Amino acid sequence: MEVKDIVVPYTRSKNKKRLYALGCAHYGTVHCLEHELDDMIYKIAHDDDCLGWIEMGDSAEFIVLSDKRSDTSGLADWMLTREALKDIAGTQAEYVAMKYRSIAKKCVGKISGNHEVSVQLHYNKDVQGIMCEKMGVTDLGYSAFLRLYFKRENSSESHLATGAFTHGSSGATTIPGKVGALVKFMDNFSGCHFYGYGHVHAIVTDIERVYLSCQGKNGGGRIKDFVAKGALTGAWFTTYTKGSSSYGERKNYNPTNLGCVVYEFEVEDSEVKITIRKA
Repeated sequence: MEVKDIVVPYTRSKNKKRLYALGCAHYGTVHCLEHELDDMIYKIAHDDDCLGWIEMGDSAEFIVLSDKRSDTSGLADWMLTREALKDIAGTQAEYVAMKYRSIAKKCVGKISGNHEVSVQLHYNKDVQGIMCEKMGVTDLGYSAFLRLYFKRENSSESHLATGAFTHGSSGATTIPGKVGALVKFMDNFSGCHFYGYGHVHAIVTDIERVYLSCQGKNGGGRIKDFVAKGALTGAWFTTYTKGSSSYGERKNYNPTNLGCVVYEFEVEDSEVKITIRKA
């Protein structure tokens, strides 16, 4: 697990910032909606109030030919060359870095997904390292804390908002089960203000948990509660695609709620207010 600290400057008149959580793109397969993903990349690149974005893992399929899950009929057209097929994982890692090139400088870090981990464990291909190096971004491992220090310009005023993000691991196929995995993650890392959970190919942005803490000096302790907010961060992988059968279709999974989420922060009345919505 990693920790990333980020200073976010703001002023009284410009006190709203956004953080995008974008992941589960699954580049390299016909089930990846590249055109829609291109639109989101453009949106992030041109968002002047974007403090950054976090990549949530499973950036590409990374399923090599010798893998029992391999299905060349599901490969994207740009993968169907002799050179690409010689090194599927490497080609896809390079492609991901190329696609995110325009927003790489805004990336606060990259989470590793189960697809990245699997190809490294079984085929000794460090695609996570390749992508992070090519993009010039921080490798956040499988889970990470993200601490945002909002500092008002020309003032000593500052506020901290702490987040926890993971690619996730749940095998749930229903929305209640997927939300349950997020809530379990939130409870395991209670004390944060906002959370993100990938992997399950769903978008849910209205999960709230109330946590208690004891604050104050010796002899003057007080109990305080705060509301933490969490989200399932989405995907760009279609369960059902005309002309091709995905593993999701073969298992009769629900259609995917495609897209990603954005965390909106507003510094007001000496606190950081957080809202989460579909981007």
